[in-house]
Amino acid sequence: MASEDLIDVRVVQITWCSPTIRAFKLAGLSGAALPGFQAGAHVSAHLPVPGRADRVRAYSLVNTDPSIDTSLPQACYRIAVRLDEKGSGGSRQLHEAVRPGDVLRISRPKNEFQLGRASGATLLAGGIGVTPIVSMAAELRRQGIPFGFCYAVRSRDEAVFRDELARLCGDGLQLHVDEEAGHHLDVAAVLGQGGPRPVYVCGPKPMIDATVAAAGRLGWPADMVKFELFGVDESSKTRSGYEVVLQQTGKTLSVGPGQSLLDVLVDEEVDIPYDCRSGFCGLCRVKVLEGDVVHHDTCLTDSDRSQRQLMQACVSHCTSPRLVLDL
Repeated sequence: MASEDLIDVRVVQITWCSPTIRAFKLAGLSGAALPGFQAGAHVSAHLPVPGRADRVRAYSLVNTDPSIDTSLPQACYRIAVRLDEKGSGGSRQLHEAVRPGDVLRISRPKNEFQLGRASGATLLAGGIGVTPIVSMAAELRRQGIPFGFCYAVRSRDEAVFRDELARLCGDGLQLHVDEEAGHHLDVAAVLGQGGPRPVYVCGPKPMIDATVAAAGRLGWPADMVKFELFGVDESSKTRSGYEVVLQQTGKTLSVGPGQSLLDVLVDEEVDIPYDCRSGFCGLCRVKVLEGDVVHHDTCLTDSDRSQRQLMQACVSHCTSPRLVLDL
């Protein structure tokens, strides 16, 4: 991403939302207004790493105030970041090194998870996936469009923005706590409470898969379910490691257990675009010439996967000893 596409912002406030989630309030330097955005948008934070390329991590923009038209220039942005102890360092850097007054460099807002036009909607959020969904709730409330909101968390202390959601959703809010219910959210039961309607879901991949499957069993059109993957399942990380051959340069790299292909490519300064690192934006798509790929993205078509020609470097990996890419 070119530097002219990036914005310098100052961290003006950091608040704890839960034991593992911090919210960061970001303002333009010298009071400059920040670009407007639509519900579901995210920005990419470029976090410096000495001697290496920046870490780039995508975070949804959070708005919980239905009186705010976020499409207009904004005085501040808010993002919420969950600490991932098993991650590659982005969340840990924000939690442990960033303080109020620090300056961060972020991208302009981008959106691959937009609200469509409809007379009603169901919003589903799992864990930290609530961040784009709560912004959708605020926008639907601002427009006077009815919606239901179901928020699933493992434990009650993980449920962030509870007070704001209660004000936004009223009786339309359903909070599901796994450890209190003794089971995961029954997505099929949620969808079965009414007829076909747009569903927006953000959370871990099993929750997204369950939502898509439930809508299919109900006979709903496939485009009724819009989703965004938040976080990467451990199954999307290679366990055994493999060799990567870059066909155009002849270079050979090694992806070790627990590493992502994208991290290795970026560390080796391979010129590859990327943004979300969660398999939904499609930027880090690479052409596969040889190797058995396990796909964990949400942007490739079934045809792309069946022909074994493409993969998303951020979340997909290889199960054969050797992967050859057209790079």
